[in-house]
Formats: sequence, structure tokens, C-alpha cells
Amino acid sequence: MYPGSKWRKYLAMWEDETLRPFLPETARFTRTAFLSMISRHPSVYLKPDMGGGGYGIMRVRPADRGWLLEKPNAIVRFHNRELIYRYLAHKLNRKTYIVQQGVDLIRLRDRPMDFRCLFYKKDGGWHYAGCMGKVAAPRKWTTNLCQGGHAITFEEAMTSSLEMPPEEIEHLREEMQQVALSSVFALERVFPRLCQVGLDIGIDAEKQIRIIEANSRPRFELFRAHEDGTLYQRIRRDLLRLRRLYPLRRSLRARRRRTGNASRTPRRAAIANRTGRGKSKRA
Repeated sequence: MYPGSKWRKYLAMWEDETLRPFLPETARFTRTAFLSMISRHPSVYLKPDMGGGGYGIMRVRPADRGWLLEKPNAIVRFHNRELIYRYLAHKLNRKTYIVQQGVDLIRLRDRPMDFRCLFYKKDGGWHYAGCMGKVAAPRKWTTNLCQGGHAITFEEAMTSSLEMPPEEIEHLREEMQQVALSSVFALERVFPRLCQVGLDIGIDAEKQIRIIEANSRPRFELFRAHEDGTLYQRIRRDLLRLRRLYPLRRSLRARRRRTGNASRTPRRAAIANRTGRGKSKRA
């Protein structure tokens, strides 16, 4: 219901051939994939397969006489690609990561910016709640609000960063919404119980739309900055209702109650059932 794996969600969208031109090259982190991608792209991002909020993301890009591995709060320089891979393989150990082609995002005051398009199920169909921009904090390259980024309306983002007439901006907005909706349908075909999606979508320097990733339990605080002061409250009400109907996971207490072992841990309950101690005594 809430597929967390970025890789699985990427594969679901890749199944739709019409979406492939909008998807940056993405692969599971392996030596072959990593070395190939950093040799062909100006930058690549390494992301935890599970999780969100921009935590654990790293960026690799070439520099004078070597390569830079950029973390949120540190930069490490390497002289060759093989050394970067060995360092990452040791650091990540058994963690599952993906490697993704970097997108040269449009900028606002020299800060990268992308967009969050929010959809959720309502009245039996997909409801488009809106789209907001996310601008990275100074000297940062991730746009997440919890990493210091801030929200901006779509109109302000476009008029401030791109020299485009209003009709072209409206056309770009419609195209972005259609790409996002097609992504939602592609995800739903693989994950039929999906009920909410936040698409992170970028516009590159060539004004081309790029799907960065899909979030199946999206945060929505950035809609506080929307010009419609009531939109955030409506989104919050609808999403909280959905999350009560379809919780992320059943509580341990609920599982115990269902099995009739409310006062025991699952391990102790299993032992009790095997030994017969969990059975009630006969009168």
C-alpha cells in the first residue's frame, strides 16, 4: 500500500514507455553501474533505496584532478573513480542504495529548485491537490524542507527563474501535471492499493521535465505557502483520513489482540502455544 523502495517505484514508472523520456537514468548501486554513470554524466546522486527527507543522499561530480563526493555537511576529494567506489562500498556496507543521473535543475537566486505534485484518492478517483516549488537552502543541493529548503508557489517559481511568457508557463504547468498523473497511473498498475502520491519533478536547464522520484506517503507541509490559505487544511484533513483508513503498519498491540495473546510478545506467545501454556484450563 505504501511502497517505500525507490527502485521498485522507478521500475513501475519505467514500464510505461511514454514516461521513459522523463526519467533520469537510475540503477541499483553496483560497481559497474556507478563507474559507468559517473563517467557519462556531469553529476550523479546516491540515494538510500528506503527513506525520505533527503537523508543519506550524496552527490558525485568531477573536479580539478579528481572527483568530489559531496555529503550534506562534508566534501571528500578523490583522485580516481575506483577509490570513490571502494570508499562508498565500505561506507554503505549492506545498505541498499540507488545511483541516479543528476538533473541540472533550474535555479532561483543560484539555488536549485524542483516541484512537488500531490495526488490522492478521493471519491473513487485520483484527486490532484496542487503543485508547489521547493528551493534549496543557500549552498545546499537538496531541496527538501527538512534540509533547510523553503516552499514557493508554482507561479512565483516560474516567473522568477525562467524568462517565459505567461502562456508558455501555463503550457509547462499543464504538461507537468499530465506527466505526473501518468506517473501515478503507472505506479497504481503495479501497486493497486496505492492511495497517495507525491511526485518530485524537476525542470532542467533546457526546460525539459524530469521525474526525480515518487513518494508514496508524501509530506505536505509545503502547501502552507500556497496562495489559497484553505488548501493546506483541506489536504491535511483528506490525507489524515486516508492514513487512518490505511495505516502504515498495524500496531503490535493490534496483532497481539488479534491472536489472543495481548499480554505477550509474539516470541513468547509462540513458545506458549507450542508448549500448551497458552491454552485455557478446563473447568
